[in-house]
This record gives sequence, structure tokens and C-alpha cells, in this order.
Amino acid sequence: MEYQRFLEQITAKIQAQVRKGTQVWVFPVQKNNGVFFDSLSILEQGETVSIAIYLNSYYREYQGGTSLEQITREILDCYQRGMTLEQPDLSSFFVSEQARQRIVCRLINYEKNKGLFSRIPHRRFLDLAIVYYYLLEWQEPGAATILVSNEHLRMWDMEEELLYETARNNTRALFHWYFASMEELLEAVMGGETEHGEETLPLYVLTNQEKKYGAVWMTEPQVLEDIGKVLQQDFYILPSSVHECMIVPDNGDPQAGILREMVEEINREHVAPEEILSDSVYRYDRKVKKLTLIETEGGRRTLAGL
Repeated sequence: MEYQRFLEQITAKIQAQVRKGTQVWVFPVQKNNGVFFDSLSILEQGETVSIAIYLNSYYREYQGGTSLEQITREILDCYQRGMTLEQPDLSSFFVSEQARQRIVCRLINYEKNKGLFSRIPHRRFLDLAIVYYYLLEWQEPGAATILVSNEHLRMWDMEEELLYETARNNTRALFHWYFASMEELLEAVMGGETEHGEETLPLYVLTNQEKKYGAVWMTEPQVLEDIGKVLQQDFYILPSSVHECMIVPDNGDPQAGILREMVEEINREHVAPEEILSDSVYRYDRKVKKLTLIETEGGRRTLAGL
């Protein structure tokens, strides 16, 4: 069954099993990097908040042999669980002074999201962009959020400069940066010592303590300066996803082209399309305290900085 037919069939089956007067419909949701998910929304009569469920993964289940009836049951179970959860309080969102306490920033790819930038405030950072989100769930970087739009700024009577400073300060306060060797990170995740083979490059990870949307820390000058002091070397930054960056000390051995190939392979093989940050490689110079974008051309490297 083709995907569009699958959406129609699931919508009809859900509609047949919910209460009379309940609205069921499917609509596209644009995620990061121009990726669209199809979301099924269920709104019961008299309710003001609907439950939205992404259907793309259910279609993959169907392709793997799961029946439409089983998928329908799974979706309805998901809906029932969602309805038992406490709904987020939106009252603070409409009050400028209160909303400011919940605004944070993230880092995304500039070119892949150019279609968004006429509608949302943003700030260019090399080949990336800093964008802003309102936290629906307090102090949870990966929880429900609202992407801040130009309309929201007008509602809050806020300039982009104040939005930028507010979001940076909140991000610093709520989601502290985390820097460790790859070995230390794996041990922390696995809960003990891990076996590892011969290391060809000394690898470190920069993220936040929650390991969610932590790549934004590569935009913090003080963080980069502190990492340089720890390593006692200049270093490369490899954006492995929107959640974290890999750090490679510049000991004279790594070639920019090889590092770029490493980033491209990670993005191609291990990162979901909506979580890719960039295929680029960046270099931090401790002496001038500057981060530059490395562009490789025919085996040589050129630098482009802010």
C-alpha cells in the first residue's frame, strides 16, 4: 500500500473507533532541515487541546508486516496515554515578562532551513543559524517547545537583540555545558568502563548535561576559550548532530579533508535527517580566540571566519 493510501486508511479506522463528534485529521509538520512529518490529530468534542501523533514510523511498521488493525490499536493506546498526561500551561506564553524566562536557543543549519527565516527571528553563525524556542515543559531541553516566530516578537513587544540576550542567558543557566573525552562519555552512558580499540584520533565531545541540543555551545566564546585551555592546543570542531559536537585537538596530523569525510559519514550513516547540523569542519585558534569555517578545495584548506 502506498503511503498516501495508508494515511487515508488509518484516519478512517481511527475515526470509526473514537467518540461521535471527535475530529480526526492528518496534517504535515515541518521539522528541522526541511523534513516533514505527517501528524494525526485527535480532538474530542468540547476539548481545546488535541493529541498529535506522528505517523511516519507507523508506516514503517506497516511495511515491516504489522497489520492496519494492530497499528490502529497502537495509535489509540498512544492517544489514551497522552490524554492522561497533564497538559502544558500556556498562560505564561502570552505574558512578555513571564515568557522571557522560558526562551532558549538552538543551533541549526542555515542553508537547509532558509525557507523558515522569513518567518522567524534568527542570527547567522558561520554556515549555521541560532534560533529561539519557548519551553512548554520547564527545564527540559528535549521537551515540548514552540518555535519563536516574528509574530511572537510583536506580541511580546521585543526586539531581536533582547531576544538573543535573553535566550543565551537562559540557555547558559538551564542547560550547562558538558565537555569530556569520548571514552568518558561512553562510560557515563554505559554506566561503567567500556572496551575500546586503538584510538586513531583523540576525540572529545561538547554538548550539555542533558545531551539534548547541546551543539549550541560551540557558539559560546568563553566555552571555546576554556576548552583551548584544557587541551593546550588549537582544535577542530566536527558537528556530529544538533545535540553535540566532536572536538579534535589540532596536533598537526589531521587533514581537513579527512575530518570532513568523517562528519559526512556520521551524518549519512548515524544521524536522522532532521538532526543533522552540518557537514562542515571548524577550527578554533587560541591565540586570536576565533572560530573559523574550514572549506576544503582540492586537498588544501581555506578559512572563512566571522
